Amino acid sequence: MTYVEHQYGTFQGRDAIRRGIDGIMLKPPNNEMTEFPVDWYIIDEQRGWIVFRIWNRMRDPGDGSVHQEANFTLLKYAGDMQFCYQEDIYNPKPVEDMVRGYLARKQELAG
Repeated sequence: MTYVEHQYGTFQGRDAIRRGIDGIMLKPPNNEMTEFPVDWYIIDEQRGWIVFRIWNRMRDPGDGSVHQEANFTLLKYAGDMQFCYQEDIYNPKPVEDMVRGYLARKQELAG
């Protein structure tokens, strides 16, 4: 299994991917991303690929406002209910701006 995350690098093997994702997503403020709704998807059966747009949505800061930014993901099917490749494609600047706005709103609500 290969996981390509353009900001953090390429991870090879399920254990390395798990360690890498945990190292990224368990730290603040990334641990505030709690929902990942899929906006749309395309399945290419011939290639065994799935492409989708997913929202990286932050936890409600306390006022019901939604803070999210999208990325595109490519999955490649390996057979036997397993994928062999994932690549997340996004522009980090809008994600950074969204997170900054979320943290500012959360701090504002906390007083």
